Amino acid sequence: MKFLQPYRGSLLNTDGSYPEPEICDPADVVKDADILGDASESARGGAGRPGGLNGKAIPLSTVCAFLSERCLRGRFPHTACRVCEDACPVRAIAAGDGGVHIDAERCDGCGVCALICPADALCMIDISSDDLLVAIRLQVETQPPEAPFPPVVVIGDEESPMACIRKTAGPTGGRPICFCVDQIGRIGLDVMLGAFAYGVGKLFLVCRENTPQPVKEAVLGHVRLAMTILEGLAMPAGKINFMEGDRMLYPDTPVDRPVPQSVFDPMVSPALFSPFHARRELVHLSTQHLFAFSGAATPLIPLPAGTPYGTVAVDAAVCTLCGACADACPTGALIAGAGTRGLSVRESRCLQCGACRAACPESAIRCLPRLCCDGSIINRQVSVHGSKPQRPEA
Repeated sequence: MKFLQPYRGSLLNTDGSYPEPEICDPADVVKDADILGDASESARGGAGRPGGLNGKAIPLSTVCAFLSERCLRGRFPHTACRVCEDACPVRAIAAGDGGVHIDAERCDGCGVCALICPADALCMIDISSDDLLVAIRLQVETQPPEAPFPPVVVIGDEESPMACIRKTAGPTGGRPICFCVDQIGRIGLDVMLGAFAYGVGKLFLVCRENTPQPVKEAVLGHVRLAMTILEGLAMPAGKINFMEGDRMLYPDTPVDRPVPQSVFDPMVSPALFSPFHARRELVHLSTQHLFAFSGAATPLIPLPAGTPYGTVAVDAAVCTLCGACADACPTGALIAGAGTRGLSVRESRCLQCGACRAACPESAIRCLPRLCCDGSIINRQVSVHGSKPQRPEA
């Protein structure tokens, strides 16, 4: 197996195309967590090797952990969530009233369960996507100052035909920086938006041709969601491409179509926040940073139904402030009372699970899927119903 290395020669050919990529010998491929350890140490100010994975495989873990305290099904047995069980391509997950059970003998570490879990109750341990973002950030920081465009980053699993990247990267933009991961199913919204917040100009994801359909669908769902968010930030279409081998899955454009210069606008100064945050927090930090450079008119981006980001609206005319919604909320996003005679929501915690809506006896609640890029809104309690209605005496 051969792995693509970042090109280290001149930035572009005289005709504006990329030079032929280097292919390293399989014997030179290092698959050792020490590489990531060095990169992580360097990012924290240590003495590790800067930048750098040089196209070598990043060993994302093949061990899945279940966090019962976060699982919607585990905390509220009546909740019908079973997206992890439905998506697992090897049937290693069984959902029950007490949460989920993972068959370690069957689990192949594809990562699709962690990718689609709305509550982040499943995660891949040991090596995580944080380390990949560390490596991306360090590589971006080492780009030559004379580079006319932000860099193009390519992430592919170790069995994908990475040599096709020369034609997929297009004729313009910074030199491609290529990373090889064990499983493409570990690349989600946090990595995609985090890469752009750290200064990446364009992102390619490449999976092998025999990738299980549930994994492809999960990654594709995150790609589409990331593009919805980026377009909501007034950024150009075409920032992310997803390929299966040398076939384009998203967007529906020819593989060899030139990449317009407008894809690299606007220029974003690399973010300074650490990548070592929970996935939801990384998404919020990344979008807040991108919003500052986007020129978008509003920080509120509407999202499709079923997206685990958003808030709720309450019909004050029928709400009786009984508190059933707050009692049913699995994350504490809805707060009743708390020193006031009203109902408030902390948007950063809302998973759009619908438990509050189902519990409301007056049908006064509706979910509003959206992503708010204003930290002053999502991280504080916002009143959604401020006064308790007066009831006639019995």
